[in-house]
Amino acid sequence: SRCYGFVHYEAEEAAKLAIEKANGMKIGESICFVGPFIKREEKEEKDVESFTNLYVKHFPPAWDDAKLTSTFAEYGEVVSVWLSA
Repeated sequence: SRCYGFVHYEAEEAAKLAIEKANGMKIGESICFVGPFIKREEKEEKDVESFTNLYVKHFPPAWDDAKLTSTFAEYGEVVSVWLSA
């Protein structure tokens, strides 16, 4: 099911705004999670404050790349999105 993906922003400020506004938002029957995407090797470093890549999950399975992009473009310029297959 396509209920998770990644949103990459041009600017860090846009990524932070998206987390602030969209994390915990109810979409359909689910509560959406939006948080910074942190690579495994970086998880050991507790001070990862600079990021533009977000991990998004619990959005409707019917959403496609265009819907995810348009939803998160409200917070800033989206460079790319990727959805699970």
